[in-house]
Amino acid sequence: MAISASTFTTSMLFYVASFLTAECWIGAVMFILSQEVPSRVRGTATSMLSMLTIFGNLAPLLIGFVVQRGVMLQYALAAVVGSAYALSGLLFYKASRVLWGDEGNAKAA
Repeated sequence: MAISASTFTTSMLFYVASFLTAECWIGAVMFILSQEVPSRVRGTATSMLSMLTIFGNLAPLLIGFVVQRGVMLQYALAAVVGSAYALSGLLFYKASRVLWGDEGNAKAA
């Protein structure tokens, strides 16, 4: 919706709303890390999470690469950002199943 808005103001309002909801995951992830990960490896787990955010920082490069190949910017943004959110959602769902025991006895391990 923000990409195809007719005015800049409308686009920015949708952008702010999506940004606020998109960043709600960090608190839950940090809580889970502090509660579920043993203290002896908690620093390593937090560092791995920080390192994985580097992949998110590569998104502008990917978008630029796609745009240079002739894809319109709005479609490149929609595809890359939408795909990243869908993949994140699936991975969070999978992690929740493992943490709460729906995937065998992973929590006890």
